[in-house]
Amino acid sequence: MRQIRIFFIFLFVFWIFSFGKTEAGVEHNLTGWAWSENIGWISFNCYNDYNGDGILENHCTGAGYPSNYGVNLNLSTKIFSGYAWSENVGWITFNESELSGCPQPPCRAWLDSDNRVYGWARALAYGSGWDGWIRLRDTNYGVSLNPSTNEFEGWAWSDMVVGWISFNCKNQNSCSVSNYKVYLINQPPSATELRESFQYCNVYAGQGLMSLSWKYEDPENTNQSAYSLEVQQLIGDSWQTKVLCENISTTGPHSGGIGTSAVLIKSNPTLALCDLPSYVGDIEYGRLTRWRVKVRDGGGTWSDWTSWSTPTSTAAHAYPWIDFSWNPQKPTVGKIVQFTDLSEVYGGAKKSSWYWTFENADPSISTNQNPTTTFTSVGSNSVTLRVTDSSGFWCEKSKTVTSFYPLPFWKEIPPIFFKIRDFLASLIFSKF
Repeated sequence: MRQIRIFFIFLFVFWIFSFGKTEAGVEHNLTGWAWSENIGWISFNCYNDYNGDGILENHCTGAGYPSNYGVNLNLSTKIFSGYAWSENVGWITFNESELSGCPQPPCRAWLDSDNRVYGWARALAYGSGWDGWIRLRDTNYGVSLNPSTNEFEGWAWSDMVVGWISFNCKNQNSCSVSNYKVYLINQPPSATELRESFQYCNVYAGQGLMSLSWKYEDPENTNQSAYSLEVQQLIGDSWQTKVLCENISTTGPHSGGIGTSAVLIKSNPTLALCDLPSYVGDIEYGRLTRWRVKVRDGGGTWSDWTSWSTPTSTAAHAYPWIDFSWNPQKPTVGKIVQFTDLSEVYGGAKKSSWYWTFENADPSISTNQNPTTTFTSVGSNSVTLRVTDSSGFWCEKSKTVTSFYPLPFWKEIPPIFFKIRDFLASLIFSKF
């Protein structure tokens, strides 16, 4: 016992001088506790349940603690990495780069297709005759993942200092006394590659559309199930929230796919309309605009808010709303058709130019506001009007005009029987 105590004192001194280099990364999907009768508790994540209430608490650097650490299972390669921590033997590494020279290759820790854990971990404070190797599976023991609970079960083994390591209280039927376990936690999804695009024509009269998109990714490969969106505009010297919609349910996209949303652009915005399927609120024309989003995965875990998008400005005012009519409504080939511009312009602008194109017509182009043309063939003809306002904003719209054959010319004449009758009558009565 005296030798073990002296060895632990040596280890403690060793950790003091090597603490910095053994910090792990910040993305870990294992947490919980394993138990060894020789060295006590082993923590698999700085984000862990520290008081037994079932709630994970942040003891990582972001919460003022000295290190980020944890063990991670790559869900694609099934290889473990990262660090666990023991107050008695210090850092335990699962990093393949630190497992070279293991007693029996391959020198890494991995989860096989049968949900059994194979390979090695190693206590980095090995020395004084102890090699620090921890074997995760052998002929008569091993660690496994229960896919129905995402809990690890079973035993690992290390000679000399550590001895048996239990990964779950179920191994000893002791959960009523000490409910410990090592388990997979649902890693939060992410939203990246924020993009926006603007549509100012043919949305609604006097309105535009700002379409938003992001790349959704989830380590567990579940679909996006909801998102929250905030859109701000610069009013004077301060950013003001114009749209704040939270927990909007979706049925996708899948991990790696593109999530989408949209807001209308109006001269007089209304409140957020978060329950509408095609857009979720209104923003103003002529304002610098930024937005951010957070997403929820299929397991109910939310990401953090993304950083704000790069600010971009909405147009100074609405683009022209294009409309026109024609008379007659059912024109015939060769007859003159009158077209009338019914478009609207906004923001104090005026109409500055018109450009008409007529399919199967003569003339086929006009720059008049209210032109005439003649269709040269029967059938459906596309007519397009583009209107440009005095701000240089322009939109165009096409309609289909159907032209018909002209009605045949006819003249009413009496039937031939009456002509013969009248002729005979004239002959008879002329002799009297």
